[in-house]
Amino acid sequence: MYSFTTRIRYSEVGADGTLRPDALINYLQDVSGMQSDAANVGTARLNAHDLAWILVTWDIYITRLPGEAEEVTVSTKPYRFRGCFGYRNFIIEDAQGEVIVQVNSLWAMIKKSEIAPIKVPEFVASAYEVEEPLPLPDKKRRIELPEDLRPGEPVAVTKGGLDSNRHLNNANYIRVAEEYFDTKRPLCNLQVEYRTAALYGEKLFPYIKEETDRTVVCLKSAKDEVYATVVASYGKDEETA
Repeated sequence: MYSFTTRIRYSEVGADGTLRPDALINYLQDVSGMQSDAANVGTARLNAHDLAWILVTWDIYITRLPGEAEEVTVSTKPYRFRGCFGYRNFIIEDAQGEVIVQVNSLWAMIKKSEIAPIKVPEFVASAYEVEEPLPLPDKKRRIELPEDLRPGEPVAVTKGGLDSNRHLNNANYIRVAEEYFDTKRPLCNLQVEYRTAALYGEKLFPYIKEETDRTVVCLKSAKDEVYATVVASYGKDEETA
C-alpha cells in the first residue's frame, strides 16, 4: 500500500472546521497519482502512449472527517485489473492509526485520441503490486435516480476548474453538489458515478432530491446528458443518536 502523511489545511475545511468532501476527493486523486508516478506509470508516461485513466465511481465510507491541522495518513492500493478497468481502494487514518475513511473506486483506461476504452496494458498492470481488497460492500456501478428531482441553479465550468485533460476536475462535481448537502447531519457515505466529462464553457444543471437519510444530486448538461450523480448519505447526529 502506498501512503503519504500530511496535515489538513485551513483552505481544505468547510464552515464546520472539518475536511470538505471535495477536498477529500483531491487527497484520493493525489495519492493515486503519486503511487503511479513512483511506479513509472504516471500521467507523463501514459500520455506518451496515448493513454489515460478516467474515474468511473467512488464509494466512500466515512467514520468521521478530519479537522483543521489534524495529521492524517492517506493510503491506496490497486486490487484488480480486468479488461479496461482498474479497481482501487483507499484509506485515511488519523494520528492514532484509526481508520476514519475507507474507499472503493473504479477507473477505466482509455485511448485518448479515440476517447475509447482499451484493455489495461501489461506494462501498466505489472507496475503495481496488486493487494487484497478492503471488505467493503459491492454496490452496483449505476446509481438509480429517484423521481421528482427539483432543479437547482446552473454552474458554469471555468478555466480554474479544469484538470490536465481539460475536463472539469473530478472533485469539482462534488463541490457543486455540496451546495445541496444537509450540513446539519454527519456525512457517512458518498457515492459518485461519472458519465460524461464537462468542458470549459459548459454549464452543470443540478437536479436534487432530498430524502430521509440521503441527498441525491444529478448534474446534467444543457442537452440533458448526465455528467455525474452524487449521493450523500447521512448518519445520526449526536443529538439524535
